[in-house]
Amino acid sequence: MKDFSLGTMYWINPKLTVAEVEEDFCRMRDNGLTLVRCIVWWELVEEIEGQYDFTHVDCFFAAAEKTGMDVMVTIGFYLPFWLTAKLDAIGKNDPGRYPNSTIKYDYAYL
Repeated sequence: MKDFSLGTMYWINPKLTVAEVEEDFCRMRDNGLTLVRCIVWWELVEEIEGQYDFTHVDCFFAAAEKTGMDVMVTIGFYLPFWLTAKLDAIGKNDPGRYPNSTIKYDYAYL
């Protein structure tokens, strides 16, 4: 039988300490999980244009390495707030890029 990965989504909270993140990873591992998926929210990495802070992301990877967990990463869903404001200012922002379940589709045309 091939190895089976059982995983979960982990929302990186930049307010957690390194020890708290490591505790989370230990609990996940102790409960049989082997894979952790996280989303790196770019608006938290680059809150100010051109200034990058990967501290909370580094903490996540360090905890994964320490506990032997596999990692799957998605880089952000949304633009940083500063970029959204710039796009709004020049009329180029498209808030409809991320449709949600409240949108009604006419499937006859799809």
